[in-house]
Amino acid sequence: MGTDIHIHVEYQSCRKGKKPQWIHSREKFTGDRIYAVFSVLAGVYDYIKPLYPPRGLPDDITLITYKDYKDWLGNAHTESWLTTKEFSECIVTFEKICRENNPDEYVDRILKNYHHILKYMKDSDDEGEPARIIFWFDN
Repeated sequence: MGTDIHIHVEYQSCRKGKKPQWIHSREKFTGDRIYAVFSVLAGVYDYIKPLYPPRGLPDDITLITYKDYKDWLGNAHTESWLTTKEFSECIVTFEKICRENNPDEYVDRILKNYHHILKYMKDSDDEGEPARIIFWFDN
């Protein structure tokens, strides 16, 4: 049994005249078990230094994300969150390292789910609703 990542994407609804509020994405996201990616994201393994040290869960986390986190009954660890820009920087960093020793099609295939998440986040940002990824790991 290995370590897995649990991913939620939230976006900030900025409706005119109302206080911005974080909304849980309706889409379910998965991240493949790539330990070097886990290292870049949060330093879970010592392969690569994380670009952003783990921050814990945000204070304004949505109830849906928080409930899923609590359902892990203490088995969740290294909780963190990243903005779209920060998440993009992590993926680009991993891609550069990975492409040094692997063909492009291999890198694209193993990062397919992470690119899907990033595209969703960028689309949300482009629509004026800033996104963030919230994640944790289990053993």
